[in-house]
Amino acid sequence: MDGIPILPRLTSVYVTSIFSPLRGRVLSCHNLGCLALIHPSIRGLRLRLSRKGKVDEALHRIMSHIAATAQSLEYFRSMYSPAHLGNPGLLTHFTRIRHVTIDGDIHPSDLRDVAKLSGLRRLSIPLYTSLSSERLVSSSITDLHVEDPWNVLGGFLERAHVPQLRSLHIITESSAKSPLGADASQLLHIVATVFTTLEILSIEWKDDCARRVDAPIRAPYSAGRLADITEPLLPLRALREVSLDFRGYDLEYTSRDVQALSEAWPSLEELRLNFRTAIGPRSGIESLTHLAHNCPHLRILDLPGMDAADDALAAAWTPAASHPNLYGLVIERVVFQGMDEAKMWQFIARQFPKAARRATVGPKNY
Repeated sequence: MDGIPILPRLTSVYVTSIFSPLRGRVLSCHNLGCLALIHPSIRGLRLRLSRKGKVDEALHRIMSHIAATAQSLEYFRSMYSPAHLGNPGLLTHFTRIRHVTIDGDIHPSDLRDVAKLSGLRRLSIPLYTSLSSERLVSSSITDLHVEDPWNVLGGFLERAHVPQLRSLHIITESSAKSPLGADASQLLHIVATVFTTLEILSIEWKDDCARRVDAPIRAPYSAGRLADITEPLLPLRALREVSLDFRGYDLEYTSRDVQALSEAWPSLEELRLNFRTAIGPRSGIESLTHLAHNCPHLRILDLPGMDAADDALAAAWTPAASHPNLYGLVIERVVFQGMDEAKMWQFIARQFPKAARRATVGPKNY
């Protein structure tokens, strides 16, 4: 177990343990053969360890062996933070580490250790109340993934100092008593103020009622205007990929809103908007012309419900040349208002010939 490592060319190890109440099988200091897999050539390590039973000694031995052996580690992922596994400061042993993912409650000391990792590029952590007063500081992180309720997340991001950040992924939710529009607008104002060099932004705003199995089906109601939520983001001219996921919420958005986004983000390559549009108003199909004209690099476009009105399409300006790059187009649903479906497809084909062959249009309402 502590001799010559097996599989010396192995570069990635996934260590897991499963507790069985029937057989009493659990990771222990007596079955740590996995240590023979961890050697100086390992670049990636993922730990998913059961803490049921008497496993503290086993976990401590694993963490100590990793700290002493895997000096070239570049990727580390664990259900538990190193400090909670009995090895504070473990992350600082890995001078080459580039990616850190903690799937459970991270300890404040581990977050402070992040500032010492000069090669760290990607950090993914959930935010709990234990971090409510902590400050993330890193001169190297370019990609940050965070998840937590809004009341902790907003202050955490506002205090952060990550000047090289280019990619931000957020999963959050509002409190039951707080409206989506106000919270989302405030959060995105913080994002745009603190992280001015963003190129990739992904927001997933969970609807707590929609996720509960026992929750009654909620009738559609307006959760505000998309324009009010996205307005703080318009100055971020470098954005290349934007995903705003507000599924479960009904938002109003118009063709003018789509035009404003297309004009604000000329470098867009991917745009994904996900929310309900049962109430309206909805943007019209004609708003695709703004994206075709203003975003020449656009490759992926996912939009919520849209209206197809014949008079609006007739008045729409059409770019002289078709869009050369878009190949993925999804429209959640289309509400027809006097337009023939064949005419809609002809319009899409003129704007985006590559995408028209594989475009997906959801349920159609006539």
